[in-house]
Amino acid sequence: RQQLAEALSKREVPEDVAEEVLSRFEEVGLIDDAAFADAWVESRHHSRGLARRALARELRTKGVDSALVEEAIGQLDADQEAETAR
Repeated sequence: RQQLAEALSKREVPEDVAEEVLSRFEEVGLIDDAAFADAWVESRHHSRGLARRALARELRTKGVDSALVEEAIGQLDADQEAETAR
């Protein structure tokens, strides 16, 4: 959501219009930060072997809410993380 908000701002879309569009996108499921965070963790952990801390940092940089970040990285268990590190 944050990345889209930034893109709309760069295009000088009025803030109230952008907020309405983004809210509607969320309502119909076109924006789903929780699903994005889950997919990001799954993909980046398996393809790059990134640990929880690195994944959390990446997601926060993308503007994902901290609660959603914690939930997404919570899907990795310690054994899975250790095995990937090896």
